[in-house]
Amino acid sequence: MHHREDNDPYSTAIVEDLLQSQSEWKNINDIIRLTFKALTDVVKSQGESIREIEKQLSTRASKNELHSGLALKANINDISRTIAEIAANLDTKITYEDSQVLLKDYVLKADMQYLLSNKIDVDEMKQLLEKQQSGEFKGEMQNIKHKIEELQTYISKKFQQVPSMKDFSQLSQQVELKANLQEMNELLETKASKHQVQQAVNKKISKQELDQILQNYSSLEDLQPIIQNLDQKASLDQIDKIASILEVKVDRQDFSILINSLQNKAEIHQLEVIKEQQQELKTIVESKLQDTNNLMIEMKQQVDGVTKQLNKKADNKELDKHMQSINSIQGELDGYSQRFNKFSQEIVSDLDRLRNEILESKQFTSEQMQTTIMKSTHLSEKLTEELYNLSENIKQMDEDKREELDDLKKVVNTMRLQKKDLQQKVDQMQEYLDEFKSDQVFKQLQRQVQQMNKEISEVKAKQLSYEDEQHIQAQIEQQLQRRVNEIKKTGSSQDGFKNIKQEVSQIVSKKVSSFEQQLNQMEISLKQRVLYQDFEELKNIIQKLCIDQDERAYQKDLTKHIQLTKYTLDLIQKDMMLKAGIQDMITILDTKANIPEINQAFESIHNDLQTKVSADDLSNYLKSQNQIYESLCQENIVARFQWRSGETQNHLIPWEYEVINTLPENFVWEKGKSSILIVAPGVYHIAYAFFSKEKQNISVLINGENIATLDQKKKSSEYTGLNAQDFIVLPNRARLQVSYNGGKGEGFLSLKRL
Repeated sequence: MHHREDNDPYSTAIVEDLLQSQSEWKNINDIIRLTFKALTDVVKSQGESIREIEKQLSTRASKNELHSGLALKANINDISRTIAEIAANLDTKITYEDSQVLLKDYVLKADMQYLLSNKIDVDEMKQLLEKQQSGEFKGEMQNIKHKIEELQTYISKKFQQVPSMKDFSQLSQQVELKANLQEMNELLETKASKHQVQQAVNKKISKQELDQILQNYSSLEDLQPIIQNLDQKASLDQIDKIASILEVKVDRQDFSILINSLQNKAEIHQLEVIKEQQQELKTIVESKLQDTNNLMIEMKQQVDGVTKQLNKKADNKELDKHMQSINSIQGELDGYSQRFNKFSQEIVSDLDRLRNEILESKQFTSEQMQTTIMKSTHLSEKLTEELYNLSENIKQMDEDKREELDDLKKVVNTMRLQKKDLQQKVDQMQEYLDEFKSDQVFKQLQRQVQQMNKEISEVKAKQLSYEDEQHIQAQIEQQLQRRVNEIKKTGSSQDGFKNIKQEVSQIVSKKVSSFEQQLNQMEISLKQRVLYQDFEELKNIIQKLCIDQDERAYQKDLTKHIQLTKYTLDLIQKDMMLKAGIQDMITILDTKANIPEINQAFESIHNDLQTKVSADDLSNYLKSQNQIYESLCQENIVARFQWRSGETQNHLIPWEYEVINTLPENFVWEKGKSSILIVAPGVYHIAYAFFSKEKQNISVLINGENIATLDQKKKSSEYTGLNAQDFIVLPNRARLQVSYNGGKGEGFLSLKRL
């Protein structure tokens, strides 16, 4: 049984209850009552629903309002257009994955702040730079002063080597006292040289010669002219004096050398030039000093710029600006990518079009080739068949003609034999006819001849075959033989036989002439036929054609060849796809620089090169700069570590953060470890400070040995802590630790190698 649902006005539960009830049918009044009750329930429910609809109608909009509201709304076309614009904008925008990739490249704000917090302060940096700059500046100034002193000593030495004005005045006085060159030359020309004096002395007589001459002279009178000559001559003392004076005198060669040396000596105006050069050297040294000062000022300015850049920290606004610039660059890149995609699509479309054209031409050519191949194969087959048929027909015709010729030859031979036989028979008949004398026999023979002529004409009209002709000829011969026999018996006259002979000869001649005509016609037809040589030539041509046909490619070979050509065409097409087209080359050439632009670029390069520093100056500057950097690096072997957690490990401070470490190979640090390994030995500057609200006790340990202790007697304030600095000598691979006793705090440790 279905239960009635009170809430459902359209329920048929009552009727179903009535129909499915097992009890007997009730009275009709109950049924009517039930039906009316159901109707009333339905009407009530419908009335309630109608009232609810009427109530809701007051809140609902009318049809006109609905149409006016819909008119204000966007239709499907507007929505589709806006959706398409949004889709296009979304296509141009960067994707989520790309944005994630870009964001990975950027540092987070917290990381940025953490990294900036780990950096050294500006004040400390300034102090370090000032110390470094002051030390370096002092060292450089000392080096420059030392170089200037060396240069001054070198110049003073050079000036000492240069002759002074007094020397020049003395030398000029001595030169004035000396004889002039012309006077000296004139005097020397008047004087005799050493060689001339030596020759004159050699010409003088010796002592032995004098003794011999004296022996030759006997008296003093003979010697008086000689003595007078000797008195006029110079004495030995005078000759010795002259020789000593000549030895003191300078030779001409030495005198010319002295003149050249005097000419090479500097004059007074040359000394003035040397003084001017000395002043120029002083000005150059001063300019070099100014350049060094300017370099130092520039170095200070660069350091100030670095400090300013370190002071500048990235704000959110600047990051937003950077993000906006990155987005704008990304938009430009998207625009370029869209242009590139359009250009690539155009290229791909052009290549597809070219590919389709090539494929169509290739298909057309392949189809043409296949059709031509099929046609050629079909024609070749037809040709072979026709040639074979022709050869067979020619062979058959040749055989037939040969048989016909043989038959004709036989017929001609038989006819000739028959002619001879007939001639013999005619002669015999002539002989017999001569014997005939009666007219009656002649008349009978004439009649018989006429009958024979009729029979021959009938035979000609009928155009019988060769066998029939032979048969008729045999009959004629029999009849003739019979007639001859009869004539012999009867013995006709000679005139009748003559007529018969004439008629028979005429008939035989006609018969022979007809046979000759047939033979002539046969010969003419044979001449019109192909000769055996022509037949052999044609046969050779046919054989050559057959060989050529055999040598030609079959269809399989042609298909293979077509496949190879297709493959090669595909390879060519791929190569053409990879190769640049004419338009691409034109665009590339348009983007390239032409000759005037290249010349302009070369001119600008030459102008820039003229303004640039030379390679030697640059190398010298770089060397000096490298020396400065090396000295800076040697001075900046620094490490600083921080302790922030306030917790200790067996009263040893764990160094949690490495703030700066310019040489990690020397200062070996591990996070959270209490010891720092210092590899290289030497002198180090150590500085440390610790801050806590409670009292502190600090000890510095090197390889477990206490080297310094700090004890705080009073509580530290908020601004100051327990700090100290010292210079220590460390051995090789020294391990540094700091022991701490006190409340929670924080501190740092700074090391610098000297």
